[in-house]
Amino acid sequence: MVAGYTFHDYLSLALHRTAVGLMVEDPALVGTAQATLERWIERGDPRTRVLWEKWRSILAARDWAQALAETEEGQQLRSASPVPTVLSETTRLKVLALMQAWRDAEVPVFREPP
Repeated sequence: MVAGYTFHDYLSLALHRTAVGLMVEDPALVGTAQATLERWIERGDPRTRVLWEKWRSILAARDWAQALAETEEGQQLRSASPVPTVLSETTRLKVLALMQAWRDAEVPVFREPP
């Protein structure tokens, strides 16, 4: 557990872990993420460009450790990531259901502070 992580941070991490696993199994999916990223860069917000440029390097190098880092930088990167776009809707919904079950099991990290 990472101090300060919210449910949405863990959900994002789970989606990224799932997507990275699929990209390792099927490297053609990296091209899908890269194409999405290039579309975003063409039309996107210049304030996000720094993160997208990092994603361009991460995808090219297949630097999955950086993409999955449980750090503040990893969290920031995942907030502007094309990686989950490689997931099918079915897979995305399965990950969401698993994470909701985890949250609903009253794991202490999701409890409101007293």
